[in-house]
Amino acid sequence: VYRLEDALRGAGISSPAADAAAAGVAAARAGRVVAGLRPNPQAQIEVENVLGSGPYASFDSAETTASVAIPVELGGKRGARIAVADAQVSRAELQAAIALADIRLQVTSLYVEAVAADARVGLDRDRVRIAGEALRAARVRVQSGRASPIEEQRADVARIQAEADLERSLRLALAARANLARRVGPVPEG
Repeated sequence: VYRLEDALRGAGISSPAADAAAAGVAAARAGRVVAGLRPNPQAQIEVENVLGSGPYASFDSAETTASVAIPVELGGKRGARIAVADAQVSRAELQAAIALADIRLQVTSLYVEAVAADARVGLDRDRVRIAGEALRAARVRVQSGRASPIEEQRADVARIQAEADLERSLRLALAARANLARRVGPVPEG
């Protein structure tokens, strides 16, 4: 028997939305790590008076300047950057939880629809059986002269209606199972 837990597990495995949400959380956490790092020092080398004209035509009069810059963050910039990254991680985790809740809602709704459709099929099969028995009973009463032929016709109409309802219920159940299968994978008939 196919259970709701199986459907939810199948949907979670095959859901691009869940994968995207997990990737968003991973990216936000990586951003948090980067936000906690100090800025990189910078090294620069500048060469002037090279390959010009006149006395600057060669490397003889070149002036080279080397510098190293180590940024110092003031005013709580690093703390603010970390706080923003923490907020982004929280937001990504909330979005992931919402995505999983949406998946759970969709699958639960499709599952309930499929189970209800299968239950309607069972009820309509019982109605067809009962209508067939009522038709046989009406025929016996008509043949014995205890009832009018109209009673047999009414019973036959009720049987035909019950068969039509069963056919419609079977199609709806098939469609409900197909909708669920598209979302979670193959669904066995209930």
